[in-house]
Amino acid sequence: MYKCIVYDEENNRRILKLNIDTEDEIYSYADKNKFKVVDIKERKSFFKCRKLKNKDVKVFSKEMSILLKSGCEISKILRILIDESNDKVRVVLKEILGDIEKGNSIKSSFENTKAFSNFYISMIAAGELSGNLDDVMDKLATYYDKENKLKNKITSILIYPAILIITMIISFVFILIFLIPNFEDIYADNNIKTPGLTKILICLSHLLRDDLLLIMIGNLLLIGGLIYLKKSSNKFNEMINKLVFKLPVVNTYMKLIISNKFIKALSILISSGVQIVDSIEISSRVMSNEYIYEKICKANEFIKKGNSIGDSLKTVEELPSLLLSMIAIGEESGRLDTVLDTVTDYYENELDSKLEIGTKYFENFITLLIGVLVGIVVISMMIPMFDAVSAI
Repeated sequence: MYKCIVYDEENNRRILKLNIDTEDEIYSYADKNKFKVVDIKERKSFFKCRKLKNKDVKVFSKEMSILLKSGCEISKILRILIDESNDKVRVVLKEILGDIEKGNSIKSSFENTKAFSNFYISMIAAGELSGNLDDVMDKLATYYDKENKLKNKITSILIYPAILIITMIISFVFILIFLIPNFEDIYADNNIKTPGLTKILICLSHLLRDDLLLIMIGNLLLIGGLIYLKKSSNKFNEMINKLVFKLPVVNTYMKLIISNKFIKALSILISSGVQIVDSIEISSRVMSNEYIYEKICKANEFIKKGNSIGDSLKTVEELPSLLLSMIAIGEESGRLDTVLDTVTDYYENELDSKLEIGTKYFENFITLLIGVLVGIVVISMMIPMFDAVSAI
C-alpha cells in the first residue's frame, strides 16, 4: 500500500492511496492516467512484520508444496497464493514476491519478512540448496499441522479445569461478600462466640468488602507486571521455566512437551539436510524455553568439539533418558534421522496418553477441592450455632 502525491493534467494536486506492490507499478499507473508523481510513501500495514500463526503457516506450506510439485515457478505460485490468502498472509507473500523479483534468494526473501521462525527459514534454506523445496514444504506443513493439533488439544483439555477453578473462586468470593455478613450479624445479635476458623473467614469477608477495588487493582497490576517481565526479560523467563521443572507432577508433563517439540524439529531438520549442530541449536529455540535452550546450547558446544551427540545431551537432565539412549543408538548406527522419526511417534502417543489421564485426575482434584472448601465454610459458620444451641 502506497500514499502518493501527484498532479493531474490540469495541474491539480491530488493524494492517492494505491494498493500496489512496487514503486514501478505506481509509475506505470501514473503514466497511464497522465499523472505527474511528486512524492511516494509506503504505508506500513497493520499486519507487517508480525509472526504468522501456525495455522496460516501450515496452510500456506501445504498449498506451496502442492504447487511446487505441479511444476509451477515460485513467482507464479506466490501470485496464486496471494489471491487465495487472508490479509495477514497476503501482506507477507507480496513482500516475498517483491524480493524474489528483485533477484534475492528464496531463503532471504522469506527471512526479510520477519514473519517466520528461524526453524522455518533454515528449512527453506535447506530445501533451496538441495533443490527439494517441495518436499521440505510438505514436511513443514506436516510439522505445523501436528503443532497446531497439540496446541488445540492442550487448550481443549485445560478449558474444563479452568472453568471449575473460576467457578470455585467466584463461589468463594460470593460466599465471603454476601453470606458470611448475615452469619456475622446473627453471632453479634446473640453474643455467640466464634472459633478461630470462623474469625478468619469473617476477616476475609471484611477485607473483600472494604478493599475489593484495591485488591482488584493490585491483582491487575501484578498480572500486568508479570506479562511485561515475560515479554521483556529473558532472565525472568529462565527463572520461571527453571521453577516449573522443579514442581512435582508438572515437571513430568513439561519434560514430555519439550521433548516432543525438540525431537520433532530435530528430526525434520536433519532429514532435510541441515547440519547437526545447527539443527540442535534451532530445535532448542522451537521449545520457547530459555532455561532448556541455554542448557542445550552448552551441550551443543561439546558436540562442536567432537564429542558424541548422545553423551553431550546427557548434560540436559530434563530430556528423558530413553530419548538420549535412542539418539546415541541412531548416531552409532548412522541412521539418526530414521531413529528420530520413530522416537517422534512414540513421544507424540505418550504425550497424548499422559494428557488424557492427567486431565481426568486434575478435574477430580478440582472437584474435590471445591467440595472441601464449601464444606470448611459451612462447618466453620455452623459450629458457633451448634455451640450456642447446646449451651441452652
